[in-house]
Amino acid sequence: KELVENSLDAGSTDICVNLLSGGLEAIEVIDNGHGIQKNDLKAAITRHHTSKLDEKSDVLKISSLGFRGEALASITSVAEVELSSRHESDLYPWMLSTKPDSLNVEPVPSAGNIGTRICINNLFFNVPARRAFLKQPRTEFFKIKILIRQFAFAFPRVRFRLNQAGLRGLSLSPARTMKLSDPRWHTLFGNNLSKSLVPVESEYFGGKISGWVSNTSFPSSRSDRQCLTINGRIVRDKVVQHAVKSAYGSLVANGEFTFYALSIVIPEQNVDVNVHPAKLEVKIKNSRELYDLVYISIKNALGVNKIILPNDGQNETPSLDGSSLVYKRDAQVYSQSPPLTFPGQPLVVIDTKYLVFLARSDVRVLNMYGAWAMILDERLSGSQDTGQSNHVDLLVPERVSPQHTEVIMLHSDQLRELGFDIEDLGLAGALVRNVPKILPKIDIQQFLTLFSARLLQGKDFHSSLRYSILNSIDYLNHNSPNHAMLDEMARNASATRIDLISLSVLLDGEFIARGLKQ
Repeated sequence: KELVENSLDAGSTDICVNLLSGGLEAIEVIDNGHGIQKNDLKAAITRHHTSKLDEKSDVLKISSLGFRGEALASITSVAEVELSSRHESDLYPWMLSTKPDSLNVEPVPSAGNIGTRICINNLFFNVPARRAFLKQPRTEFFKIKILIRQFAFAFPRVRFRLNQAGLRGLSLSPARTMKLSDPRWHTLFGNNLSKSLVPVESEYFGGKISGWVSNTSFPSSRSDRQCLTINGRIVRDKVVQHAVKSAYGSLVANGEFTFYALSIVIPEQNVDVNVHPAKLEVKIKNSRELYDLVYISIKNALGVNKIILPNDGQNETPSLDGSSLVYKRDAQVYSQSPPLTFPGQPLVVIDTKYLVFLARSDVRVLNMYGAWAMILDERLSGSQDTGQSNHVDLLVPERVSPQHTEVIMLHSDQLRELGFDIEDLGLAGALVRNVPKILPKIDIQQFLTLFSARLLQGKDFHSSLRYSILNSIDYLNHNSPNHAMLDEMARNASATRIDLISLSVLLDGEFIARGLKQ
């Protein structure tokens, strides 16, 4: 992975990977990038040396795949390495051969074209305990094959080849178009999978998403066929995984995985890429907007409750054809109007206060704060009566500041009974890892602030808990309504004793008061 990323950073358009015994005996990567100059060859295998960052400020806007200067140095400490490269300005290549115990090695002239060739032999030969953890050669080969497929999706203009004697490798020509009919994609995805793919393309919240997802006719019990890139970087992201799963909903059975190949582009200043040893995870500044972008885009692609995302600043009129969902952040409107076939279907949210939804006999309105107050009371009492403590894991644990920790930890047992998992870190504060399953989607930090403040004022536990939850529900404080929550609220309202107002009766009364009679 690190070697291919180096080739891509060097501007390569043709990368060939040759393996022997799944890479256990030899890994060779050849590219046609701009190469390494003779004077930089020794520095390239030195720890913490990188040519990809020139100034300290570059760390804040990393665009290259590699940036730490650790990969080659680490490899040379556990393998025999032969590094040959010809820079664009050189007449011929220079080669550096090194072993873990080599001292003061010098480059020597070699032969070859512009670009770099690196060959790694006898990986982990001097660390037998580490080598023992490698899988069988065939298994390692298929792992590498999956990785090259992911690179091939992420960099469609680059030719990739993977070879090993006795096993079927890869030969992927550059893509001429982003249509599935292009030979690149047909070869990459295969005939059967290609037939099930639907395109995804959307641009909103300052981000852009493109790629493909499979329809429900192609589920799999394996998740290794999923591919995600953020700003060209192959990553795993729990927020995206959750958004994809939520978008499919009940269309895919538990234990099954859908295929997706998604490329997401967001401003570099909103992504921290230096958070994982293998650079397989990134930290997103506004993960809620990322979630909504993925969720809404896939819903649209699948044709399930299609969502229209107007461009920022536009003032579009909601569709009246009964087949779309309109999402307006500036006016705080959520409008869903697929075929109106079941009661408790949300239609529109007005000013993040009132939910208008389809009931059994007419269209009704409820106050969302009051509705959740009643739902929450029933859930809290039900949880305490039955002793349930079902919880859900947070995608990223939330930190409790030291100023709030002491008073909150005094009630840790009661919180744990409800489903909160709070780890005391002493002077560093605490971490919230789990929250009760019965809760709506809440802003954890706001909840903790309000909850500790109420307790410090001498309020009792239960009233403080109720108040803090109700005033931390996401849709009451943000312009981005939680669609799943609105669906749940509408169904609860249509089936319970929550106070509702008939929109027809309300309008009749308003028009009669104005002297207009039918």
